[in-house]
Amino acid sequence: MKINPSEMIRVVINIILGFALGWLISFGFLNLDHPAGIGIISFISAGFHGLIWLKIFNDKKRQPTLQRMIILIQIITVLIMGGLFISQRFIFQNEPMISRDYEKTFGKLQRAIARAYPYFEQKGINWNPVYEKYQQEAMNARNDQEFQLTIAHMLAELEDAHTNVVSPDLDRMLYASVRNVGDLAIVNQVGYSAEMAGLEPGMLLVQVGGKSVNEIYPEIDISIQGAATPWARKIQAYHQLLTVPGEPDQTLTLKLIKPGGEKVELKIEPLSVPLDWKNSRNRQNIPGIAWKEINHQIGYIRIDRLWNNHDDLVSEFDSALEMLFDKQGIILDLRQNGGGDSKIAEKIAGRFLDQTFMYGQEKFTTRLYKFAWRKSVNYSVKPRGQIYTGKLVLLTDYQVMSSAEWLVGALVDSGRAISVGRVTGGASGNPIKFSIPGGMVRYSTAAFYRPNGRLIEGVGYSPDIAVEWTLDDFISGIDPDIQAALNWISAPK
Repeated sequence: MKINPSEMIRVVINIILGFALGWLISFGFLNLDHPAGIGIISFISAGFHGLIWLKIFNDKKRQPTLQRMIILIQIITVLIMGGLFISQRFIFQNEPMISRDYEKTFGKLQRAIARAYPYFEQKGINWNPVYEKYQQEAMNARNDQEFQLTIAHMLAELEDAHTNVVSPDLDRMLYASVRNVGDLAIVNQVGYSAEMAGLEPGMLLVQVGGKSVNEIYPEIDISIQGAATPWARKIQAYHQLLTVPGEPDQTLTLKLIKPGGEKVELKIEPLSVPLDWKNSRNRQNIPGIAWKEINHQIGYIRIDRLWNNHDDLVSEFDSALEMLFDKQGIILDLRQNGGGDSKIAEKIAGRFLDQTFMYGQEKFTTRLYKFAWRKSVNYSVKPRGQIYTGKLVLLTDYQVMSSAEWLVGALVDSGRAISVGRVTGGASGNPIKFSIPGGMVRYSTAAFYRPNGRLIEGVGYSPDIAVEWTLDDFISGIDPDIQAALNWISAPK
């Protein structure tokens, strides 16, 4: 018996729905990774749904009864899936936030982290005593800022760079930011008061208020910021070396060295920022990819970030690699790269590997809708385009974190590259967001394991060739990381 066009449309719609349900069951709940297995189950589910509806439309006598029964089953399925989605958003993300009550929000956050946080056992943390330590303080908070500050202190005890409070109320005012470059304190972005005092990006900070950098950075309060390693905590302290003092009229005295060796002493006083001020000395519109020829045998590509900012990072990387494809060796500079999108990292790595390589696995404590209710996710790099086969060196430092660390792992653990510089940040957690009054919390949900079964969190990737920076390197303008990479590439095999 023929079916009419409207019935055929309903059959097609149900085939599509069946395919989607099969994909969710196979990829999500069954945790399958192989595309063939996922495809077979998805097509079987699609075909099953299509055949059921064809049978319904061809059996005119029983059509109303069968149709009502199948629709009821579909409605129940949608309600179950929708209920899981809505309940998980409410339980694990506090979305929608229906109450601003501090006590209820604090308790809800504690329960969400208790169920989803992946590193309690590895870090030897008993979560309930940590929560109880701050519970009364959270209940007594007089405003959003005090409440956020209490949560920030509690989360900092997890020592996790992906677990923290995100709120403008907790940001500290800086005269300028400072980067850790080989354990040297290099001025980075400069504010108005600092610029008027003569401070410039690229200067080496030697003293603050009469104390050396090594004396003062351990005194800086970073208790509201998470960090999985001592070197990551050092980065955070360096960043705040030039915090605006609490006293409104207090002058900050600095001793610095300019590139080339000239010594400078400056005094920064707090000034009102003109509305039309713009510091042209700060780094503006930093390209995600930059490349150059170091010499006729060796090329250099800097990857500043792993996320698109109105650009196409992968395309720009491919163009840079094309220009250097005939070189004996290439240096990939990942220093200061805090991560971004793992898919971009995998596509970059794919230009250097001639076969698929699984570089890690994430394991979830709780199946979450954001990750299709999977228990684990395997991460692999697949060859892409023309493969570069020359020598490859990665430059790394403390600030290399998250998906940038995954890029290091893909190329180093596969044996395709060596790393030069310093250990990476040791931060990986695939965080989700949890709404709180006046801001939000990020917290980790997945533990990332290397192929050898070791964690990245709290460990990082140690360099194959460790390099230390010296004052002489800074003054002379020598980059010892690049020099070490050049020496390795130029050495005979």
